[in-house]
Formats: sequence, structure tokens, C-alpha cells
Amino acid sequence: MSAIVFLVAFLVVSLLGALVLWLRDRGPRSMEAHMKAFERELHALSPDAPLEPTRRRRPDRPDNPDRPAGRPGAPGARRSAAKPKPPAPRSSPARRPPRPRPGNARPG
Repeated sequence: MSAIVFLVAFLVVSLLGALVLWLRDRGPRSMEAHMKAFERELHALSPDAPLEPTRRRRPDRPDNPDRPAGRPGAPGARRSAAKPKPPAPRSSPARRPPRPRPGNARPG
């Protein structure tokens, strides 16, 4: 009999705890509460000050004179003395005419 009393007491305490957690975590359901929540989200996403345009460096005037100007491969960039790499071979061979089928062979 004491086991059943212990089980019932445990269920009552568990249900009370779940009810307290549910009541504490449920949010307000009024239209005004939803509008305030939306306004808080908009305020969090908005910037604090207007963004200033950033200035870009000119690529033909690097900070380091030893480094070539511009990005590699750009029309005005200096190139190294190394020879360019040959193009990679094609993954598929050149298109060939279809082979004749054994049953349709022409006498030659």
C-alpha cells in the first residue's frame, strides 16, 4: 500500500511542477503584446547609425612596392617569368563517327 501512496504523491508533484512551468513560460496573447514584440525585433535589426560608404584603394597603387599591382590575372598586373601552364586535356575525346553495327556491315 505504501508503494501506491508514493506513486500517487510523485504524480501529483510532477503535475504541479509541469503546471507551474507552463504558466510561467506562456506568453501574452493580446494584439498589443504581439505588436510590441514585433517592434522590439525591428529595433534590434535596425542599424544604430547610418552606414557611411567605404573608400576603396586603387589597385594600381599598392601599399607594398614589392608586391605587383592589381590582382593576379588582371589586365594591368605584372606577370612572372614562368611559362603559362598548357590547357588541361579534355575529359571526353573528340566526337567520332558512329561505328557500323555487325549486322549492317557494308561489303567493301
